[in-house]
Amino acid sequence: MGGIFINYRTTPATTAVALVLRERLREIFGVGNVYLDRESIDAGAAYPDDLRRGLDRSQVVLALVHEDWLADLDAKTGKDWVRWELETALARGKLVIPVLVDDAVLPHEGRLSGGLRKFALAQARRVRSSDPRADADALAEELTLLVDTGFAQAHAERTGTSAPDARAWLAAVGALAGLGGLLLPVDATLVGTLLLVSLAVALVSVVVLLGRKRIRAAESLLQPMTPTEYYTRVGVPFVLGFLGLCAAEVFADGVEPVGVLVMAGIVLFAVIHMTLSLRRDRLRHEERERLWPRRLSTPVAPVALRQDLARLERHLAGHEGHDRRLPLTSRLRCRKALLGLTLGVRLLRRDSRRRRVVWALADHPVWTAVCVAWTVGVVTASRFAPVTAVLVGGAAALVGEAAFRRQRWTRDAVADEVEAHVTALRERWRTIDHRRD
Repeated sequence: MGGIFINYRTTPATTAVALVLRERLREIFGVGNVYLDRESIDAGAAYPDDLRRGLDRSQVVLALVHEDWLADLDAKTGKDWVRWELETALARGKLVIPVLVDDAVLPHEGRLSGGLRKFALAQARRVRSSDPRADADALAEELTLLVDTGFAQAHAERTGTSAPDARAWLAAVGALAGLGGLLLPVDATLVGTLLLVSLAVALVSVVVLLGRKRIRAAESLLQPMTPTEYYTRVGVPFVLGFLGLCAAEVFADGVEPVGVLVMAGIVLFAVIHMTLSLRRDRLRHEERERLWPRRLSTPVAPVALRQDLARLERHLAGHEGHDRRLPLTSRLRCRKALLGLTLGVRLLRRDSRRRRVVWALADHPVWTAVCVAWTVGVVTASRFAPVTAVLVGGAAALVGEAAFRRQRWTRDAVADEVEAHVTALRERWRTIDHRRD
C-alpha cells in the first residue's frame, strides 16, 4: 500500500487538473502508484472491481472539488461513483485530501449526509485550473511526506542486515566440514602446503592493512567513476598488461601453435568478458542516474555513499549556471539524497562499532565459514599437532583481525569524507532551491 487515488467528476476544469496531477505524481511516485480511472482501468475490465482494487492499494485519496460539486452530488441519480469512492475511502480510514479547483469551497458539514460528513472537516488544498502545474508541484512535494511509497529509487546494492541472520549457522557448518581433515592420510607435505597457504594469506592481509591509506585514496578516486571511465583507465591497462605477460610466456621459447591458440583464447575471453561487464555496469549506472539516490544498502556500503555523493555533486553543478529554480523532481531527489547521505553516515559509524564476531557473521557469513573450515581442516589433517594448530590458528586470527580493522577504518574514513561534503552540498542546494523564476 502507498499509492494515490484521484477522485474527480468529469467537468472540463477538474478533468484538466486531474490529468496534470496524474502527470506530476507519476513522475515522482511511478506509474503504478497513481490511480486515475480513465488511465488506470484496462479496456473491457469491470470498472467497479477495478475501482475497489485501486482504493485498496491507495493510501491517499485526492478528491477534486469544483464550484458546482455539491449541486452535482445532490442532482446525481442512480449510482454515483464519485460519492461511492469518497464514502468507501473514508470508511476504510484512507487519508482523504480535498483539492479545491479555482474558487470552489468545501460545503458545510450539515449539508453532507452519511459517511461524507467527515469530508467537510478535512484540511483542503487549492489548485488553479488556469495554471495547475505550480500548485500540482506543491501538492506533490507535500505528498512525499505522507505517502509510504515515495518516488521511484534504484535498488540497494545489498538488502541484508547489520546483525547476524539465519546464515550465521554457516560458521558451525564450516567447523563440521573442517573435521573432514580426519579422513585425509597423514602427509607432512600436504599439511605443510596448507599451512604455507594460510601464512601467505595472512601476510597479504597484513600488507593490505598497512597500505590502507593508499588503498583508500585510490578507492575514493575510482569508486565514483562511471563504468566507461573505470574500464578505460583501470580495466584496459590491467588486461593489456596481463595479455603482455601471457604473450611473453608463450613466445619466450619460440612460437608454438598450441601457445598461439591458448593466447588467442585468453584474448577472446578477456574481450568478451570486458564487453559484457561494461554493458552490464553501464545499464546499472544509467538506472542509478535516472532513479538516484538509490535505496540505502544494509549494511551500508561505503562505495554506494561515495557514488551517490558524486551524483548529487554532478546534479547540483548542472543547475548552478542559471537563475531558474530546480524542477520539482530534482528538488525532491536532492532533498532525499541529502537525507540519505546523512543517514548513511550515521549507519556507517554504527556499523563500524560492531563487535568482531557480529561483523563477521553479518557481513561475511560465507567467508567466515570458509575460514573456519580451512583452519579446522588443516589442524585435523595434522592430527592436532600443536605447532600447526598455533600457526594456522594465528594466521586465521590475523586475517580476521586485519579484515575487521580495515572495514572499520574504511567506514570511519568514508563517513568523515561524506559528512564533510554533505555540509557544503546542503548549502549549495539551499541556494539553488530558493531561486524563483
